[in-house]
This record gives sequence, structure tokens and C-alpha cells, in this order.
Amino acid sequence: SRSSATIRALTAPPACAESTNQWYLRGPEGGFAYRVGIDPVSNRILAGGAAGVFRFNTFASAWEYANAGAPTKYVGDIARTPTASFINSGGVVARSTDGGATWTPVSDPAMGGAVYSIATSPNAPNRIYAAVDNGGIGNAGGLWVSDNLGTTWTQRALGAGRKIRLVRASPTNANLIFVTDEVDQNGVGNLYRSTDRGI
Repeated sequence: SRSSATIRALTAPPACAESTNQWYLRGPEGGFAYRVGIDPVSNRILAGGAAGVFRFNTFASAWEYANAGAPTKYVGDIARTPTASFINSGGVVARSTDGGATWTPVSDPAMGGAVYSIATSPNAPNRIYAAVDNGGIGNAGGLWVSDNLGTTWTQRALGAGRKIRLVRASPTNANLIFVTDEVDQNGVGNLYRSTDRGI
């Protein structure tokens, strides 16, 4: 029969087990992650920030640099649809359909490289919203919408030229969106709601 010490060793929790009710540092080394998301194709965790995009490799328990094709190293936002991940890469929307391995810029040139945030909704699997600051480029600012995964974009006329900083979409009604504009010199910003995709 086995000794009691052997039985205790077999039934004890592993040393690497993490207790609940506690946070553990799990970011990429030196990655300065500002945004996180889960890629729908690879189911890998994506982390982005000042150094670019990183993917977590669960088999190797390690982060991999995955910024190939992205126009810049800065990641300001992450969003996803059922078939693609999107990042705001330094003011340009970039899309990945291969699990976050490579990125393709899909912004409309008229956005002027001034995208501030992006949003998607599971309720509209091909739609992506982009909040754009005017960046000093005429009427580039406002809310932009794509219904074909970023292939083409439409700027909503009502807010054209405005400094839109944030957009978020309802997970159950993709037509219900919220946007905020730039905070003014008095520290006041506005929150807007639309029930018709920003029209």
C-alpha cells in the first residue's frame, strides 16, 4: 500500500494552481497592453498597446508578437465580428481574418488616419463603426460605418467634420449606438445615442 505522504502528494493541488478572487499579471513582457480582445478565428487572446499586437499561444504559454501588416505599432482599440478581428492601428482601421497573424489596413483614405475608436455588434456580423477625429483634415471627422467588414465605408452626414472620440454598439441591437465627442476647454463632453446606425 502507498504511504500517507505519497497519497498526500497525489491529492494536493499543483503548485502552479492560482487561487480565485485575485488578479495575476499575464500581459506580454514590455507590451504595454491598453486593449484586449479574443480573436474569433483562432480563439486566442489579443493584447495591443504602444508596442503593437500580441497573441497568446496557449500551447507554449507565451505571448507572440503579431503586428505583421499593421500600419503602426500603436493599438488604440480592438473589436471583433464572427469572422474577423479589427484594430485601430494608430488611427487606421486594420483587419485580420487569419486569427490575428497578419493585418490589412481597411480604412477609407478620407478618414485621414484619424480613427479614435472602433466598435462592432454580434447582431450585425459584417458591420463595423469607426469614430473619427477630424485631425485637422477638413470633414474627415465623424461617424463612419462599414457593412462589409471594412471593404467600403460611409460617413454619416449628421456628424461630418465633428471630433468623435468614442463609439460603442449594443450587443443585441446593432442599430443602437452611442458616441461621444471631444471634451471642450471647460472639460465638458457630450454623449449621443442613435437608434438608426448613426443616420
